[in-house]
Amino acid sequence: MEPRHYQLLEYLPDGLVFYQVIKDNNGKPVDGIIVDVNPAFEEITGWAKEKLAGEKVNEVLPKALGDNHPWMGLWEVAPHPGNNRYERYSYYSNCWYEVTVCNSGPGMVAEIYRDITQRKQMEDTINENEKRYRLLVEHAGDGIAVAQGDYFKFANPKAFEILECAPEMLYRTPFIEFVHPEDRSLVSKKYTRRLNGKEVEQSYTVRIVSASGRVKWVDLNGVVLEWDKQPASLVFFRDVTERKQAEEALALTNEKLQEVDRLKDEFLGTLSHEIRNPLATIMMALPLLDQSEPKQSKKAKEIISRQTSHLSRLVDDLLEVTRVTQNKIELKKSKIELNRVVRQSIEDYQAMFIKKGIKLIFQPASVELYVMADSSRISQVIGNLLHNAVKYTQKDGFTLVALAEDTNKQQATIRIEDNGAGISENMLPHLFEPFTHGEYRNSDLGMGLALVKGLLEMHGGSVDVYSEGPGKGSVFTIRLPLVV
Repeated sequence: MEPRHYQLLEYLPDGLVFYQVIKDNNGKPVDGIIVDVNPAFEEITGWAKEKLAGEKVNEVLPKALGDNHPWMGLWEVAPHPGNNRYERYSYYSNCWYEVTVCNSGPGMVAEIYRDITQRKQMEDTINENEKRYRLLVEHAGDGIAVAQGDYFKFANPKAFEILECAPEMLYRTPFIEFVHPEDRSLVSKKYTRRLNGKEVEQSYTVRIVSASGRVKWVDLNGVVLEWDKQPASLVFFRDVTERKQAEEALALTNEKLQEVDRLKDEFLGTLSHEIRNPLATIMMALPLLDQSEPKQSKKAKEIISRQTSHLSRLVDDLLEVTRVTQNKIELKKSKIELNRVVRQSIEDYQAMFIKKGIKLIFQPASVELYVMADSSRISQVIGNLLHNAVKYTQKDGFTLVALAEDTNKQQATIRIEDNGAGISENMLPHLFEPFTHGEYRNSDLGMGLALVKGLLEMHGGSVDVYSEGPGKGSVFTIRLPLVV
């Protein structure tokens, strides 16, 4: 080697070692004898040239570097096409080196040691950060996905959980198919605008449809990134179904509270009106009692008696509904035969129907129907419904009371049908609510049917109503559990 070349090696910042290859009997390289090293290599090992020269590579260099690992020289690297590099760590200098192996003459090998410690530290930092980010993504409480074109390219475990979908299905299904049909136009528009850099609003709430068909509400938030050198959208989505359901329930509750408040105001107005009218009539009748004529006195007593009965019914309805809602009614249940109880109730109201010219028809069940019930309360229920029937059915109309046994459900049914005023469709769902008024008013205070419903539910029964509309009559059906 020329002197000027030696001078270059003296100042070369990379470590350099030359060694003569030693071969076995088969001609295979197995070791080497160190011939020369430069000053940079002496600094890497801490060993002087004089100490290294003439020594075997596999015996000296592992000790000099402090790693005690077998050496990887030309005989290890060369058999692999295109591979003439490997990495090695020096415990003496606490540095990583990239070692390049090359021929330097007949039977001679040169190894160049380049310090890559900073690069390795950066790689370690990148790997550590990547590990941390991977943990964050995999354990995130929100779904995280990358959408590019029409498909998802990546999704974390939470995304699979929310969408209830396995990876193989998720990645081959267009992402828009997971969006509720009514929200697809919105999502497509915002997705396109975001990729084009025109979307300002980042977060919005939409419905999705999971792979199992369940509809869920999610908050969507997205940013643009580069994925495989192409624009893509990084999407964050959080399942807010419970929150939306709570909001809807709260809105419904507020709506119901407003309706209850309205009904309360209407009830108080009705109560004042209904009580004032009979009281005014009574006050007007009282002076007649002071007159000596028996005829006038008798007329006043009849008026007072009639209006007092009306007032008594108003107060009784109000007290009864209040007691039912507060669960303060004590039922005196016993085993009763329903045909007999209903027949007695019909007999009590027969005179009212005859007086108004309405035909009252009774069809008892073909068998005896036994229920565990409070006989007087069942009579009260039947009486309230008959009172409504006679009140809202015109002369020459009819009311049918029919009993039957539903063997499939182990129930007795009482059907009360009339061809009277009927009920509008929008009124039907609210007919059994307290204070309800409309074209069909079930009692003077709107309490009668609420009382019917409450008493039947206390017996484990139910009541429903059907009407084809105003002027087409109505059918009330009572159901009570039979005694087995």
